[in-house]
Amino acid sequence: MDSAWVVIARRHSGGNMSVEGAVMVLLILAIIVFVALYFSKEQRIKREIAAAQRWAIAELPESTLGRIVGAAKPIGEPLTSPLGGRKCIYYLAEVRTAGKHSKLVVREERSMPCVIEDDSGRAIVDVEGAEMALGQDSVTSAGTFDDAPEHVRSFLASNNPSATGPVLHRTLVYREMTLSVDETIAVLGAGVREPDPDAPPTDAYRGAPAMRLRLTSTPRWKLRISDHHSTLSTAP
Repeated sequence: MDSAWVVIARRHSGGNMSVEGAVMVLLILAIIVFVALYFSKEQRIKREIAAAQRWAIAELPESTLGRIVGAAKPIGEPLTSPLGGRKCIYYLAEVRTAGKHSKLVVREERSMPCVIEDDSGRAIVDVEGAEMALGQDSVTSAGTFDDAPEHVRSFLASNNPSATGPVLHRTLVYREMTLSVDETIAVLGAGVREPDPDAPPTDAYRGAPAMRLRLTSTPRWKLRISDHHSTLSTAP
């Protein structure tokens, strides 16, 4: 008996394909899908972070590329994501029309500096300009503009007032990705050391200031940040 996948392949070919031909088509399609996913930007970022050596924050040498892991805490008041209302240090919110010819209606991306800590020390991470590989918090089909929740309509109207007319009777799909407050993240980058004004002196007798790491994207190297479990594993 033919498998369901072979039957599907035959239907797409007009029903005249042999079993061997159908299997070959499915194999080619599977390879195409695998290659597309494997070489996607998000997967590349995750692989780069996961493959990098993990360092304790206090031990990563200056100007040395390495991976650090810790819980992200905002410096100042955190951001609030516009669609999910999450307290965060970074968000990307998008609204698109549904259907085969989907169109972007609104896209908003914001970030703020954060501090991450481990048992050894603290690091300031300048999130702006970093390349992200994040889990998607939500994808929602909201119906038409009039059916969308009030905060979504407000988000659309404030970011692209001219777009609300054309999408009034179109089904909308919106998605959001965030780095939430206290979420554990992995950061791949190279940094510098600076005095930490929020930490007690490391040597009470000499009064030497404690030091912290600062990681910032540069033209040569953008920070990579991810919350995926594969990037958080393996202790330094």
